[in-house]
Amino acid sequence: MGRRLPGHGRPVGPAPVQPGGPPLLFGGTGRAAVRRTVSMGAGWIAGGGGAATFEQGAGQVRAAWDEAGRPGAPRLAALGYFALGPDASTAASDYLHDYYGFLGDYAAQVVAGALTEEDAVRQAIAQFTDAGCDELILFPCSTAADQLSRLADVARSSARSRVARRPDRDVHPRSVPHRAPTAGRFAEVDTSPVPQDQSWTGVDVGVRSISGAVRLRRG
Repeated sequence: MGRRLPGHGRPVGPAPVQPGGPPLLFGGTGRAAVRRTVSMGAGWIAGGGGAATFEQGAGQVRAAWDEAGRPGAPRLAALGYFALGPDASTAASDYLHDYYGFLGDYAAQVVAGALTEEDAVRQAIAQFTDAGCDELILFPCSTAADQLSRLADVARSSARSRVARRPDRDVHPRSVPHRAPTAGRFAEVDTSPVPQDQSWTGVDVGVRSISGAVRLRRG
């Protein structure tokens, strides 16, 4: 069980499955958020704003991580929204205006940042990868069943394109789920469902479907 808290008759439970508890990613860009990330987290996640916003926040976290003497490097992630296909723009606008409507004019900014074209998705993958993002999570704005397969196709082509521009890297001709990352190698894409108790360690760029979202990983 967990530690006993003052004023409580029993400790918080159930006890974590792994020693030290689950790894936590903290969001936010203020000093307090960075402080929480470094003192209690395994890493940081950007809640939108594009690759430039991610890169700025990630730089602050990396610097604070090193200054605090934390070993290794923080896990850095980002999230965004996408919709692909003939009605992509309409789907993204309808969904995001409905979801973020309570924020007023800010909803329009979220809609503007949604990825609604294949080239925009490819560009985002490249920009986040170059900015040092370990994990880019893209949430679909449409309930259409083909959204994940469309995104998987774009991610796959993006990975192949990056390999073509870097011929010194080998290409694995098959999916490589649950394999330890190997520096300088790209993996094909596996979009089969991920068990809730497992994670996927794709090599450089991969894609997996997790609870309605697609997760892009780099080694």
